[in-house]
Amino acid sequence: METVELRPSGEKTAALYPSVDHRPHSVDRTATSPLSKYRWGYPGCHPNCVQEKLNTGAFFLVLVSLVNMIAGAVTNGLLKVSLTSLERRYKLTSYDSGLIISMYDIAGCLSLLPISYFGGRGHKPRWCGAGLVVQGIGVLLFSFPHFMNGNYKYNSESFGRDEYFLCNSLMKDHNISEVCAKQNQPEADNLTNMKYMFMFSQFLNGLGNTPLTVLAITFMDENVSPTFYPFCIAVYFLSTLMGPAIGFSIGGWSLSQYVDMNVTPKDITPTDRVWVGRWWIGFLICGPLLIALAIPMLAFPAKLPERALRDLDTAPSLQPSSAANGGRADSISVSASLKSASRSMRSIAHKASHWDLWTVVTNWSFILLSISAALLSSIVAGYLSFGPKYVESAFGKTASEAALLYGIVCVPAASFGLIAGAMMMAYPRTTAKGAMYVLLIISFFTVFTHFAFLLDCGDTEFKGPTGQNGE
Repeated sequence: METVELRPSGEKTAALYPSVDHRPHSVDRTATSPLSKYRWGYPGCHPNCVQEKLNTGAFFLVLVSLVNMIAGAVTNGLLKVSLTSLERRYKLTSYDSGLIISMYDIAGCLSLLPISYFGGRGHKPRWCGAGLVVQGIGVLLFSFPHFMNGNYKYNSESFGRDEYFLCNSLMKDHNISEVCAKQNQPEADNLTNMKYMFMFSQFLNGLGNTPLTVLAITFMDENVSPTFYPFCIAVYFLSTLMGPAIGFSIGGWSLSQYVDMNVTPKDITPTDRVWVGRWWIGFLICGPLLIALAIPMLAFPAKLPERALRDLDTAPSLQPSSAANGGRADSISVSASLKSASRSMRSIAHKASHWDLWTVVTNWSFILLSISAALLSSIVAGYLSFGPKYVESAFGKTASEAALLYGIVCVPAASFGLIAGAMMMAYPRTTAKGAMYVLLIISFFTVFTHFAFLLDCGDTEFKGPTGQNGE
């Protein structure tokens, strides 16, 4: 009996794989190719003219980088610099702001394991595309409270956020009920309830971003060549840095504009404490952009043609049922053998998966590194969330000035750290222990500089009821 080697080369496989070239630069992407199920497009629509350019790892990298940049601009830029305006406009507390920001991470924690498990065994680009739709809806919903309420009032008809909480805290201790009666309580409560809309939007934002974070890098690792993958990672992390920079820049400009487009205030400026900038415009633009980027993402196949060819190259030799049956018998034998091999691999993976979790949990190096990364991430998240607000209150800056100042300081520092870390790890003599020593030294100086917050210039004096008699 004659053995047929499963490779897209040679005379025996010419009938099985017509017009297939194993060279990556000459992959046959036409509808008659055996790789037709790995074509870019939608059911019933796979144009031949776009396969050469769009059904590639480079185009997937472009899409992922754009999505990562827009998502970073929203989550780590626009949202963080808009907190003060949101608190002032909807009478929120810092606790409410913290809950709104935390919903993004809560959604990620709840969905990380299920999406990693099912998405890793499924169609990764479709999972990423579906996540983009959910994230785009969440970002778009975040701007809806602006359109669900009337124009912002900052005159005597409505107290600001400071007076609202001052009345609530001092009403029992001082005889100022007559003053607080002027507070429009129903309207204030209605504005405060908008925090639930913000929380729901952030939950959708975090839920939709999880597939991209987990599966996009895995898809590139599996489908692009080993020489092209480092470039993909570099571009991906570069987009991660560019996102917050764009967000801070857009936020700095939008917060210098008045919140309502149909109103031109004459008696206040961005330096006044009652000023509320146009916080919502960035979310209104980025939400539809994310949904639009989901359209080409959903068109990607489960495997790129180059990956499918590599799988064929590495498949074991198979035997046909009879040499006299020709190419059709060979195809049936190949298909049956591939199905049998697939079932065997799934059985092995299922048995091995029971030991994977225990291996990870008992790996103390990994556990300690994960804990340290989580603690450092909490510090970074706190700085990004409340750093601009602190700059406003401590240094008397406007919201737009704080956004630009924070972006100028944080983005170059993060870029320097990423580039320096990449160069250090690329050095051939760098060991794991040496890298840990460098991280320990940097972390020590990072924690040491936090004592600067103990330097205080004293509380700002202001008029208000401070004595027993409300003097």
